[in-house]
Amino acid sequence: MTRVTMKVKKTHHEASAFESKPLPKKSDLSQTSSRAAPKRPNTFETNTTKNPKNPRFSKFVSSNERKMTCFGCRKSGHSLKNCTETKEIEVKCYHCGSDEHTTKNCPTPGKTFPFATCFICQKVGHLSSKCPQNEKGMYPNGGSCKFCGSVYHLARNCKPTDNKEATNTIGLVDLHHGGDDDDVFVALKNIQDEKNQNKINRANKKPKKKVVNF
Repeated sequence: MTRVTMKVKKTHHEASAFESKPLPKKSDLSQTSSRAAPKRPNTFETNTTKNPKNPRFSKFVSSNERKMTCFGCRKSGHSLKNCTETKEIEVKCYHCGSDEHTTKNCPTPGKTFPFATCFICQKVGHLSSKCPQNEKGMYPNGGSCKFCGSVYHLARNCKPTDNKEATNTIGLVDLHHGGDDDDVFVALKNIQDEKNQNKINRANKKPKKKVVNF
C-alpha cells in the first residue's frame, strides 16, 4: 500500500521583538472595574416577600397581621401602627424620652418607664402590662402564670420562693417536708402529672361505633 501526500512549500517568518509592558496601578484597576457591566440584582432580595417592591409584600404583611393582637384596641387582626381606633403615637425611648433611639437601644436602660404611655388608661408613667385597669396584664389573649396565677409576669420570670410581705418565717423541717427550693419542682411535677392524666383520659375514651342501617 502506498501513501500520497501533497508537498507544500513552507514559508519562513522572522521572529518579532518582545516588548514588556509595566503592570497596571491599583487606581487604574478600580476605574476599569467601575466601567464594567452593572452588577446583577440579587434574585433572593428581589423575590423575597419582605421586599416592599415585591407585589406579594402586601399579602405577606396582611397574613402576618391576622395573627397579631393590637396593643391599642386589644383586638386581633392588625398591629398598632395600622389601628384605626387609636391616635398616632410618637416613637420614643420609654427610659429617657429621646426620639433618637428606641427603648431596647437606650444607653442607660432601667426597670422604670417614666415616658411610657399606657394604651388602656392613656396615662404616662407605666406600661399597659402594669396598668391597674388592665385585668389581663401581660396576657392579652387570656391566661396567667402557671406557678402563682399572676398576670403581671411570665412563667419563666416567676419566683415562687419570694415572700411578698418581706417577712422572715422560721419553722422546722423534717423528713416529710422539703425546703423552699423544692416548690418549683413540686409545681413542675404537678403540671406534668396533669398532662399525663389528660393523656390517659383521652386514651380511655373509645370512639363510639357507628351503626349503619340499610
